[in-house]
Amino acid sequence: MSNLSIWHWGLFEYVSLYIDFAGMIGIIANLLNSLAIMTTRKLQNSSNAFILNLSFLDILVACLGLVVRLQVFMPKWVPGDACEAVGALTCIALATSAVNLAAIAVNRYYLVTRGPLEYRRAFSKRRTGVYILLVWVIGVIFNLPPILGFGRYGYNEKTQMCTFVYRDRRMYFHMFLGTIFGFGGVVLTVGVCYLKIYLVLRRLRRLRPGARLPRHAWTDAITTRLHQIERQDAKLVTSLFFVCCGFCVCWLPLLMTILVDYNFDAPPAAYLPGVMLLFTHPVVNPLIYLWVNKTYRQAYKKILCCRKSRCCP
Repeated sequence: MSNLSIWHWGLFEYVSLYIDFAGMIGIIANLLNSLAIMTTRKLQNSSNAFILNLSFLDILVACLGLVVRLQVFMPKWVPGDACEAVGALTCIALATSAVNLAAIAVNRYYLVTRGPLEYRRAFSKRRTGVYILLVWVIGVIFNLPPILGFGRYGYNEKTQMCTFVYRDRRMYFHMFLGTIFGFGGVVLTVGVCYLKIYLVLRRLRRLRPGARLPRHAWTDAITTRLHQIERQDAKLVTSLFFVCCGFCVCWLPLLMTILVDYNFDAPPAAYLPGVMLLFTHPVVNPLIYLWVNKTYRQAYKKILCCRKSRCCP
């Protein structure tokens, strides 16, 4: 297959080329995002610690995507045992990425709806590190059943990738439960947090001078804090909304295709749109941060060109 001219490629070869391109862009974008957080003091906070973890996961997913797609061009390059390991790592990274999004939603919920002291106490540096470790533990635990024999990782003939063995009823049952409770749990957590954030922001914006404060509102410098909410926290909420929309758009098609294909009779081409969207996800989040957050844009400028250069006014 690797000896064919591009003019004789089939659909899978072109999809593979797209995934490779998206993977390289995702690696570069998330490396840039990570550098922006690590080198910019304004971005070094507990909220962005979760985003830094998400960037690392997106880089891992993108790198694994580049590896597994070598199966299309060089089918014998990845042996069976290595394919199982790559499949397990890919699924762990994807599951951990989803859990991390839920953690970001909870963090933003505390940031907006709780007072500064309570937020700093709940998300101190030490506790934030513990939360990120817990995110990884949950992602690994979710993928333990196939490792222990309930299902199997390996070459997937439908997607032509190293993920999970397709014609395995136990693996289908595992994916079914993962979609219902894993994906559904993430969407529910993010939805509830976003709704509560929206309601609190709307209530605080309606406060008049001298009005009685709600139970969880800040009791010091309320006017200043309201201005901060409008300028800063509203941007965080906006970025959260778009990040979650990107998550649903990129994940849902493939998960629904897997669930619908109960009898394993869907053609491989039916999986391609979902696979393409899934491996596009590592590119989406950095673009959202670049679009929504001015501090990220300024940090990207400083990284990409010298401060004294004309391109960085």
